[in-house]
Amino acid sequence: MTRAEAEKIVESVGDKVNRAYDRAGPGVGHEIDRAWRRSSGRELHRLGVITESEARRFDAAMDMIEQTAGRTVMAPRRPPQRHQPEPKREADAGFAIGTHDQGVIEDNAREHANARYGDPEWHKEMVHLGVMTEDGEITNKGWDLLNRDIDRIERNSLAWLRATFNHVRADGHSGDELVGSFWFDPTNLGQAELVELAANTGRQERIDMSDASFGDLANTAFNEVSNFGGSVLGGQIVFFDVKPEDMETIEQTIEQDARKSRRSRR
Repeated sequence: MTRAEAEKIVESVGDKVNRAYDRAGPGVGHEIDRAWRRSSGRELHRLGVITESEARRFDAAMDMIEQTAGRTVMAPRRPPQRHQPEPKREADAGFAIGTHDQGVIEDNAREHANARYGDPEWHKEMVHLGVMTEDGEITNKGWDLLNRDIDRIERNSLAWLRATFNHVRADGHSGDELVGSFWFDPTNLGQAELVELAANTGRQERIDMSDASFGDLANTAFNEVSNFGGSVLGGQIVFFDVKPEDMETIEQTIEQDARKSRRSRR
């Protein structure tokens, strides 16, 4: 087995671990996460994540990676993280992905359709597509399209969360919001700034999907969303149940970076 083949096997198992974790409840999810961190193919097989033959290949792949990395005898066995480095510390909190309610969407549509202040060419195109009336109202066809767009926005926002934080688990909808849990490193500056920004104990209490100052989120939340949906929809991500001790660590992380910046300017 070559190192490249070993890494491919570990990545494949990592994908299965992520899918199994998303489906599992909190207790089983913790066991899956612990088995992954221990690089235990046997435990992952016991938990039903991989088959017995996959477990053997995974253990052999980990041995190959560790041998070629020249680890010492006492070095801990850790699988290479495909998307996320091992955090110095891990905290957890909840998230809620929400989109504009019906009233805001209808107001946005009328505003765009306004002959004096809106975009007449855009309105004409939407009427031609059958998603709006001449009077600026949204048709049944329009609402069907917007509902599909909302599903895309939720999926895109969930993908952004998974690419940004250590791990994310979606639990389903609570009312009109997609809610779940996420795990983050409060000593990681990028993660700390986002949690401080969007926590319901923070300074802004939301990350706006349409605000370009948030970069990746604004660029990806509306991927594959229709022109109509991109014009009238919007939303936000809010974090909740951030523990006071984790928020304290977040504030320390941000302050330490600010002190470094001040020193570098002297």
